[in-house]
Amino acid sequence: TFSSAARAHPEEELDQIGFEVGQKLSERYSKDRTLFSDDLEVITFLCKEFWTEVYGKQMDKLRTNHKGVFELQDHRFRSVLRLSTAPEDNAGEAAKRFMIVPCG
Repeated sequence: TFSSAARAHPEEELDQIGFEVGQKLSERYSKDRTLFSDDLEVITFLCKEFWTEVYGKQMDKLRTNHKGVFELQDHRFRSVLRLSTAPEDNAGEAAKRFMIVPCG
């Protein structure tokens, strides 16, 4: 059940759900691995193994500035792949609603 605070801000509740689901999935898929030695190893795991388990494909692109900033790209992300809006609607704003849980 949603609390009255969650009803007032459902995006926050969905973000929290997404975070918890992601945390549980990452623990499940990495439990039999040795500990990660650095950030790049974590990101590589996310792009190859984790993404494949969750979405059935590897991440399309990984870029880094070698200063701790990583950019991960999935050009056919299932959550918004078949998203459509009316011509007068803002597609970017509509897509944000569908990205709350996966980005949590």
